[in-house]
Amino acid sequence: MRLFKLNVYTGYLWLLVLMPVLFFFTGNIYFAGTALIVTCLAPFYFILAWFSVSSWGKSIRASSARFWMVGVLFSVFLFLFFILSRQWANGAINQVFSVDPSLLPLTAQLITPLYIPFNFIFNDIVSNGILIVSVLLALIISPLLFVWLIVNGGEEWKRTFLRFALLLLATVLISYSAQIFQRVGMLKNDLIVNVALWADFNDRDYCRDAWAAQPHKTLFLSATKVMVFFPDNPDSLRLQIKQCDSR
Repeated sequence: MRLFKLNVYTGYLWLLVLMPVLFFFTGNIYFAGTALIVTCLAPFYFILAWFSVSSWGKSIRASSARFWMVGVLFSVFLFLFFILSRQWANGAINQVFSVDPSLLPLTAQLITPLYIPFNFIFNDIVSNGILIVSVLLALIISPLLFVWLIVNGGEEWKRTFLRFALLLLATVLISYSAQIFQRVGMLKNDLIVNVALWADFNDRDYCRDAWAAQPHKTLFLSATKVMVFFPDNPDSLRLQIKQCDSR
């Protein structure tokens, strides 16, 4: 049972760590997407895993009264999570497209689970905090600990050197993790745009205006006004609002 607990928890933690690292070194967008999905599901996974294997979880399942109480509390948690996540999704859509989020209903639903990774993990506050920790380790803690290891190492200099090397490796990994978090966090706007293009934008329309000759996708904002995505334009000019007068 102890080995099962280890696999249940640490296996998922390995996925949480490995996917951002693979994205950082390869730049593959699928690794970034997997990292976001795994992060979105992490709270629910660990709650269910704890409920399945822990002694407290077993005692709760054995008592019908406790089981129903936990079920009600979990339902309340899911409801509050949905409210906060949907509010964040609407704000993110408004920030990216500057339109009413109700015009992109499928996009709002699809990006709602991203509330957890982009607000609690892959953001500037967390990455800057990790960077500060790595700097403190490099500039303050590492030299002091190195001196302590030398003074107290005695004749075991190999073990002392190994400990110091491990400390330096941990410092480097912490510093790299800050860069990984920043890089994944920078994908938010691009990810929202790509989701919207797939879910709510139209591949074809009946506009006959001059701009319609270019490759594009459209989102109708009103009877004559559309938001157009031009994939061949520079990033700052890809999303434009156009008139669709000729059909």
